[in-house]
Amino acid sequence: MFNKPKIFLSHSKKDIDFIKKVKHDFDYCKIDTWLDEIDIQHGESWLDQIFENGMPTCNAVLVYITENSISSPMVKKEIDSAIISKFKDSNVNVLLYVENESIRNELRVDLRSLHCPVWNTENYHVLLPKIVSEIYITYMSKQVELAVQSEKIRRLQAESELKDIKNSSTSSPFTPSEESEFEYIYNNFNMQIEIHAEWKWKADNETYTNGIGNYYVDLGKLMYQYEYHESGLISNSAYDHFIQKHIKIISQTIPPFKDAYVSISQGVHIVEKLLTYGIVFVVEDDSRDRLSQRLSRMWQTVYKHYLSDKFHRYRFWLEYNKKYQEDTLFIINK
Repeated sequence: MFNKPKIFLSHSKKDIDFIKKVKHDFDYCKIDTWLDEIDIQHGESWLDQIFENGMPTCNAVLVYITENSISSPMVKKEIDSAIISKFKDSNVNVLLYVENESIRNELRVDLRSLHCPVWNTENYHVLLPKIVSEIYITYMSKQVELAVQSEKIRRLQAESELKDIKNSSTSSPFTPSEESEFEYIYNNFNMQIEIHAEWKWKADNETYTNGIGNYYVDLGKLMYQYEYHESGLISNSAYDHFIQKHIKIISQTIPPFKDAYVSISQGVHIVEKLLTYGIVFVVEDDSRDRLSQRLSRMWQTVYKHYLSDKFHRYRFWLEYNKKYQEDTLFIINK
């Protein structure tokens, strides 16, 4: 299931019609909203729900300031400088919008120094995509940060596990089923594929080529030696770029022009094999580049591949059993 960003809507009760329209459009863009009249149940403490279960649980706080809300005690409390500072420390983005230019001059000095765009019924649809994009940027930045932190923790745990194993007298750190499965995966990746590489460059609106040569790529060594990103995101094109980079290094052919680049005749399509063995998994990605398409009812689902926990276990198994030497390249001249 797609995890959605969540935003708290701070407003005056007198502006509820405008805020309900905002909520409706945010819901359409897969943004959860926290609205007091909907999310506070009968009998619950209003203040506790807003400042303990409302604002802190959101990725962003949108404050809509009008003539109605600028004198509202509750809105003043929600944009208290100490609260805003606390939110920034917690990576909660505070988005301030004013109904008109004159409202901005009535704000506190610290708030006037912030970017407070004018947003009203006249420019509503012009500004809406930008606001949605900013909410998603904040949300995705936080998700990437959490993924990187999680990856670092997994690596530290794996390093600690490896250290404990080396210092102990136990036999294999892998279960019999892991040994069998990893050996099977290793044998299926222990193969070479042939690729043809060429220099390519453009001149006078024409594309020119000049052959470099044929190469053998060892899929198992490629998977082991690839420089993986901390987020665990992987793709066939990323592997292809890695191959092209090393062809440049080992090639004895001088490129015809300084802006020439290496092109390979066919990709390795390794991600499909990794997916077959559960070494990667697929997640649905709602890219912010497609937000404007979504607002135009032209939404298309995009998928991305990430390394699974099994990959880290399998790579540990390769290292533990010394299946590959660090000084042996995954690519050789034919």
